[in-house]
Amino acid sequence: MQETDVIFQHLDDCVERIIEIVKSVDSFSHVASNEMSFADINEGLESTLVLLKNQYKYNIEIVKELGNLPDIKCFPGKLNQVFVNLITNAIQSIKDRGTIWIKTYKEENFVKVSIKDSGIGIPENKLSEIFDSFYTTKPVGEGTGLGLAISKNIIDEHNGSIEVYSKLNVGTEFIITLPML
Repeated sequence: MQETDVIFQHLDDCVERIIEIVKSVDSFSHVASNEMSFADINEGLESTLVLLKNQYKYNIEIVKELGNLPDIKCFPGKLNQVFVNLITNAIQSIKDRGTIWIKTYKEENFVKVSIKDSGIGIPENKLSEIFDSFYTTKPVGEGTGLGLAISKNIIDEHNGSIEVYSKLNVGTEFIITLPML
């Protein structure tokens, strides 16, 4: 009887995971939409974390500080793609164990999103190149060098900005600024 309980608990856990993934995929269903709509940035970040959970669940702690934000007019699917790109890069920059901090907050008429990691960092002399198409720090075959270039284009399309701060062997922080209009 005990073995059956373990099996049913495992099945229940799997069903819960499937439900989480389906809900998260729904947030990404408007990626190709050419129309802006009002969206909850925090919800987009939460959905991204659910989709990427298997990449970080064993060795990375996620620390979230999500502010009380208004919905903003945006291309939700495109912003979710930015979140996937930045969080995936953060995950890949962490060797062994580490932390990713995700913070959202309002500042004047803007919404800000900070994604910070305790990864390997980016050399200071390379920071000016990271948003260039085909620039990558990853070994050949592991990265296309398009993720950050695409992310910058998406943020520009939203009349926003993206900044990067990094220190070798300490980590990297990306700060996205989006208008609340």
